[in-house]
Amino acid sequence: MSIKSIPRWQYRKLLKHDITLHKLTLSSIGDDEYDQKQESYTSYSIKGEVQPITLEELARLPPGIYKEGDAWLYVLPYYILKGETIVVENDDEITCEDVRYMVERVEDHYQGNNIVWRRCYLKRVSGE
Repeated sequence: MSIKSIPRWQYRKLLKHDITLHKLTLSSIGDDEYDQKQESYTSYSIKGEVQPITLEELARLPPGIYKEGDAWLYVLPYYILKGETIVVENDDEITCEDVRYMVERVEDHYQGNNIVWRRCYLKRVSGE
């Protein structure tokens, strides 16, 4: 007996909260005297799910890496917005309910050979 895969539309239904993705882009060449690339952010509105890391989870996770106030982000593998393919990656920033997070790690979850959703570890940067 094989396990039936979950249709993509069901993931879209589960990942329903409005989240602002601040996508990091670096200039192609160094702009200053030290040849450092300039960072800029482009904001996109995506759907996903942000779940704060609970105290129970903190007890099971490696100490010193995860902290109270950090969260997990569940998103689709990619979004197509205005004809552009948007992928959540490390160092992007997320704003959800006036709290800003930085994406520290991205884990892909597969069904067969296809990525069906992604879980990202979010480090809290600022907010209530």
